[in-house]
Amino acid sequence: MARRREPSESARLYEELIESPFVVDVALHENGVFDEFLAARNALLPDDEALLAAQWTLVDRGVFEIQRIDGDRLDLHDIGRGEQITVVNTHPSSRTRVGTLLLGRPLPVGDTHRAFGGFIEIPRAAVADLLDLIGSGDAAAITAFLGELFRPPRAQNTDGHDLELHTIRWTIPAREIDPALRGAGLQRHEGETVWRMTRTAPGAPATVIATVERSGNELVGEVNSRQRADTLRATIAAAIPDSVFISDTVTSIDDAIANHQPAEASAQTSRNDPEARAVMAAFMADYVRRWLDEQIPALGGRTPRDAVTDPIGREQLSQLLDSFPVPDDSDVGAMNPQRLRSALGL
Repeated sequence: MARRREPSESARLYEELIESPFVVDVALHENGVFDEFLAARNALLPDDEALLAAQWTLVDRGVFEIQRIDGDRLDLHDIGRGEQITVVNTHPSSRTRVGTLLLGRPLPVGDTHRAFGGFIEIPRAAVADLLDLIGSGDAAAITAFLGELFRPPRAQNTDGHDLELHTIRWTIPAREIDPALRGAGLQRHEGETVWRMTRTAPGAPATVIATVERSGNELVGEVNSRQRADTLRATIAAAIPDSVFISDTVTSIDDAIANHQPAEASAQTSRNDPEARAVMAAFMADYVRRWLDEQIPALGGRTPRDAVTDPIGREQLSQLLDSFPVPDDSDVGAMNPQRLRSALGL
């Protein structure tokens, strides 16, 4: 199920998903693994355990609102079914508050419930879509939703568009095009061959959202999102009606980074440059600080700082850190599991 995420998904998120007790529970319930187990082994179970297992197969996933927090006990309101339940042996994080919404499948044990698969905090805006997903019983769709919740922030431009690099080409007539482009709102500095389309928001500096450059009988445009590519194509079509669109080549940010291969000498200089190393070290230090307070699927949706406070969480956290590669001391731009252990007191 973790592999059903997009191929561009980060290796870290993949590892967290396949280790997550929540994804395991999706496999057991929506994917029917627990039903297969009972079909094969039910006759071997004591009567009380067989009865309990039969109850658990009937419990669906749900979205819950926290109504009361009492130590390791949570009083929850099941939004989809309108029921009230109490879940024990939980590990509320420092951010858990009354009114927080949780996704989970707490199972009955006596008069209370246990959240063996853990809880994951969800945004209120996602409740309706998530309840529909739960109703569908689609394990892949639910796992995709989980991956979306824990996906690292997307790279976006100032308009909030996902970044992708577009190179657009047109053939143009052999005449002066500067007046037409200026009339369409593009600007060019004296002596340059590049026109810029800018956008100005109140209280903010002008932002270049597109550039075009003439090369003989071709015009080449550069933008960083699909939406801006559509805008530029419409602008050129209106400004130069007899231009002929040739192509729109799209490159993802991941591919652009992967294909960028600076000269070895330049790369070596960058790696050894004290200023560059200081910048990388500062960036990584800030990233590590944020990671310590992120909800991690492999920890049942808990943060590392929360997980380290109890024995089971410490063991899960230790196993997670053991899976991290140990970088060379000279690599200041990599996460160092030993430094994470020190920061967490492990």
